[in-house]
Amino acid sequence: MKNRMIFFLAVILLLAGCSPSAETESIEGKLEILYWNDKMFDDDYGSFVSMEFPELEYEIVYLNGGTTKELIDYVKQENPDVIFMRYHDEYLQFIEAGMLAEIDTLIKRDHYDISSMHQGVIDMLRNNEQKKLYGLSPTFSNMVLFYNKDLFDTYRIDEPQDQMTWDEVFSTVSQFHNVEGVYGFSSQYSAYDLIEIVGKTYSQRIISSDHKQEIQILKDGPFWKGVFEQVNEAVQQDNLAVRETADQLDPELSKKDLFANGYSAMTTGSTDIIRKYNAAGKKFNLGMVTLPIDPKDPDSAYSLRADTIFGININSNRKQEAWEVIKVMNGDTYAKIRSKHEKILYTRTEYSKEVSGVSLEPFYKLTRNQRRFYSTDLPTEVGRPFYLMVLNELNEMFSDNQSVDHSITNIKEKGEAILKAGGVNMK
Repeated sequence: MKNRMIFFLAVILLLAGCSPSAETESIEGKLEILYWNDKMFDDDYGSFVSMEFPELEYEIVYLNGGTTKELIDYVKQENPDVIFMRYHDEYLQFIEAGMLAEIDTLIKRDHYDISSMHQGVIDMLRNNEQKKLYGLSPTFSNMVLFYNKDLFDTYRIDEPQDQMTWDEVFSTVSQFHNVEGVYGFSSQYSAYDLIEIVGKTYSQRIISSDHKQEIQILKDGPFWKGVFEQVNEAVQQDNLAVRETADQLDPELSKKDLFANGYSAMTTGSTDIIRKYNAAGKKFNLGMVTLPIDPKDPDSAYSLRADTIFGININSNRKQEAWEVIKVMNGDTYAKIRSKHEKILYTRTEYSKEVSGVSLEPFYKLTRNQRRFYSTDLPTEVGRPFYLMVLNELNEMFSDNQSVDHSITNIKEKGEAILKAGGVNMK
């Protein structure tokens, strides 16, 4: 509560005397904004909107969860002026449904500065059939490859470099095979998630869907066999720890963050890894490079995501007011003030230089993500059993109870049965 009050006072002091800003017009009346709930909007943006537009009353239309299709139907029913979208594919589906007003015209008219925003995020938002902007995202997420510089120095192993391939990463992982008590790589995620991370690098997903929503499992068989073999070999040689196998060296290790505590040489993740590293006492010198890439598209990071996107409802009667609020939430002042209290990745790049003395430069190096992973929108009652089934098959493979080929066959056959039983349209 004390920190929240300090933050609110900081907003007041920094905004005092400069409201309305040069970038916005004074507005009043009532505006409806789609967001998670009142408290979350107030925590994230409310202070900025209220200080910039003291005469404006806003009402939060609660985001009711569910699939994107359900959300589109909900927005048609509730008709909020500002639409919040949870991820990039959802944004694209809103565009395809004709629900969003384009904002390039407004940006040009108001001379609204987007040049200081992460160009990769802007390009991603413009990557639609019309090649226009229909929304802006004040923050983004990305992943990088972290490594323990001390372990690489001690065992005279070449340090990771930017734009490595996953083949190169697994080759590096194997060099720690004879290092007692240390994994070459550990993941805070499950085996399913790690395999999906590798697949997405090459535009592959365990469950893939096209624009017709026809779903396939492990579509590119030879590709997935190669990934399964790499991961399985690394696990069986005690070079790789995923969440399910973290107790291979010592059961007590499963209770700890392996990388942050110096028990693994590499991991992948976002800025949360830096926080865990700091919380564990900075036990080693931290290194950081870009996430592994597809050599066919070396400047692209699939993990670069705009996951908080705001757009204008094309059916709104208050488009100008909605635009003014979106400008504030994506503005320089918001990023400048917020970044002093919450260290996340801001689209206004000037305000995401470092976290606790650790440079965030690798998060910004790969500037493109033109891939589109069509959302399968699987309901929880289908997606969860599928996920658990895959984990079980992977664990059987890791335990050497079944071959890679057998695991892949089981995942396809059992997966299709689960999806069909849930009414999912299979190709």
